[in-house]
Amino acid sequence: MSEHLSQKNSSSSKKWTKFVEEVYDPIQVGSIDGTDTEPHDRGISRAIKSTYRPNKRVVGEARHTIFIGRLHDKTNEEKLKHKFRKCGKIRRCRVVRDIVTGASKCYAFIEFESRSEAREAINTMNKSIIHDCQILVDYECERTLKGWKPRRLGGGFGGKKESGQLRFGGRARPFQRPLESCAFCMSRKKMAMTAENDVSQTGVNYRYQNGSIRHLATESDMLKVHTNGHTKNGLNGHAKHNGTNGYHNSFHDQRQSQIYETKESFEEVPLITACLTYFGFYVLMFIGYVNKLFVRPNLQTENHRDGYVPLYNVFERFYMAYVYRRIRDCWNRPIISVPGAFITLKDRITKDYGWTFDKKTYDE
Repeated sequence: MSEHLSQKNSSSSKKWTKFVEEVYDPIQVGSIDGTDTEPHDRGISRAIKSTYRPNKRVVGEARHTIFIGRLHDKTNEEKLKHKFRKCGKIRRCRVVRDIVTGASKCYAFIEFESRSEAREAINTMNKSIIHDCQILVDYECERTLKGWKPRRLGGGFGGKKESGQLRFGGRARPFQRPLESCAFCMSRKKMAMTAENDVSQTGVNYRYQNGSIRHLATESDMLKVHTNGHTKNGLNGHAKHNGTNGYHNSFHDQRQSQIYETKESFEEVPLITACLTYFGFYVLMFIGYVNKLFVRPNLQTENHRDGYVPLYNVFERFYMAYVYRRIRDCWNRPIISVPGAFITLKDRITKDYGWTFDKKTYDE
């Protein structure tokens, strides 16, 4: 379908392409190199289970039609014809719009007289600027790719990095070359196999990491666990297999791993510190209730809320007005400088117990 970039591997003459060719496979386009065999997100599973039929009312030659995406909402058919007429003779041009509001959906289709003109438009106009927007130009996929699934069903070639559901194999995000096909990876595999053979022959354990072989321990040392400066064999006579607490030799599963047991510790709060903290909080609450009896701040109240759940309960209103207001300046310090060894803060000085602030800057 799109232009292909092929290269012969050292082990096989199979051609590798960075674009999806004739069949759309949701599992394949969900992989960065097109080598996955199982779905890794719910969108791919939804695309596999869904059924999609191309719109039969679409007219024109599919292989002469191009897709234009990421358009500005003000871009119309006249603007597209003016930009793409240098690539060839245009038969049809249509900006897809909302059926109710008539607003542009920011993508369009253009049909040319020949396939070579459509290919020329893709090569020259992709990533060009129209109305301050970088557009995407590719072949039409709905009628040319067998098994096509749009993005709303979990397929397509789109996706955002924030969602983690990226799709590959299209113009915007082509496949990356699989690591298995490069000669460097083949040499790393050969080194790993050599290390495994050395373990089986000499009884010495090696760890293969980042293209190098590193000596770990002998067979007798692999059963030792270090705890609190002492060395003992295993944990209650058994070796522990936890990847977070020690090593696991992936090249020789029959042997035990070297374990470093770690214990996380925290500083214990002294009893006097805890008691003073709670005592200070209760004093602050008591002063708040006393202040509530004599001072009524001018706060907004909820009116005409009959039949609705109140926005704040009684305690929340009291806590925000009489307790939190007094102590919030202890940590709510706006930073007005770049990060560094010294930062500039806005010191908020209050004369009415936290209702208003007079600001000045200082270095801390």
